[in-house]
Amino acid sequence: MSVGADPAGVVRLRPGQRRPRALATTRRALGPALARGRDAALLPDLLGHVFALCGHAHRLCATLAIGAARGCGEATAGADALRVLRAQTLRDHAREVCLHWPAALRSGAVDAGTASLCAGAAALGAADRDDVGAHAWLSTLLGCRAALWLRGWERDPQAWMRAWLAAAPGWLADMLAQAGPVLSMALPPVEPLRVHADPAALADLGAALRDDAGFCLAPTWRERCAETGCWVRLRPGGTPLAATPLMRCGARLAEMAALVSPAAGGGGALGAGALVLGPCEGLAWVEMARGLLVHRVRLEARRADARVEALDLLAPTEWNFHPHGAAARAVEALDPAVPRATLEARAAAAMLAYDPCVRYELEALPLRGEALHA
Repeated sequence: MSVGADPAGVVRLRPGQRRPRALATTRRALGPALARGRDAALLPDLLGHVFALCGHAHRLCATLAIGAARGCGEATAGADALRVLRAQTLRDHAREVCLHWPAALRSGAVDAGTASLCAGAAALGAADRDDVGAHAWLSTLLGCRAALWLRGWERDPQAWMRAWLAAAPGWLADMLAQAGPVLSMALPPVEPLRVHADPAALADLGAALRDDAGFCLAPTWRERCAETGCWVRLRPGGTPLAATPLMRCGARLAEMAALVSPAAGGGGALGAGALVLGPCEGLAWVEMARGLLVHRVRLEARRADARVEALDLLAPTEWNFHPHGAAARAVEALDPAVPRATLEARAAAAMLAYDPCVRYELEALPLRGEALHA
């Protein structure tokens, strides 16, 4: 498929080349075209249908941002909204683990039992809350009780992953163990994005979105690139920044275990909130499967029938796949001189670690004699 035929965009990888040439995207800013002039009351459902993979998060984020733009002040999502966010985020994680990980790792460890696990994953997203069923499903996937898995991870993530991969039954642990060498590649350290911890910082982010038309496609925070994902949350105690693709896999499994824990309450490990930026202008944020989602909305008026004057959508992919950001640094560090199959496996591991919401292309290697770091 050509780039022009793919409206979602493509991430292009050029291993071994210096940033910003190492990584480029054809993503576009969709907010203005989707929202300008539309009835604000219809915007959440519109975004929920347009963004099929994370529509629930866009729907919630737009609802909160519109409420703030109407002058509702700082807000957090209610218990019901957080329960839906929890169920849908669990579904998104399950789809990634059961469908995308085997494809990325070209694994032969997945047997016929995977089909039933995937069917169960789809069912998880249909209900607002089923702690017992979800915990049982995830425990089967992990080969041990999900609560036990989570306790082991919280004590010592690296030691737990080693012990689990060595002892756990089932295709998931087998698949990750077989891919251990490629999943153990080091990921470059990048500042974790936790701007949503501070209302003043969120206000600054809103100003950047308002004043810079290109900010949504190449965001930085305080002039530095930042990364976001399920390993960067505001939950109490924080989360260690996972330094390899394997530990990123572990962070995803740990969040799944937290989401199915009965002790997690309405929203579990996820948060959402909003604040007023100015007259008829609001910003909202939601922690979703891929990381932090932010919407900035400006309305023409605060009336119930007001229309949208401006909408900015800031998705996790734009942070992680910034031309100078985390994924670009990982691609820059790949050695293009290794055998093609090895290069493809390492590139797949890097993409698995940062989880783009669009497909990626590994560009052809330079011709013999052509500079690798042009």
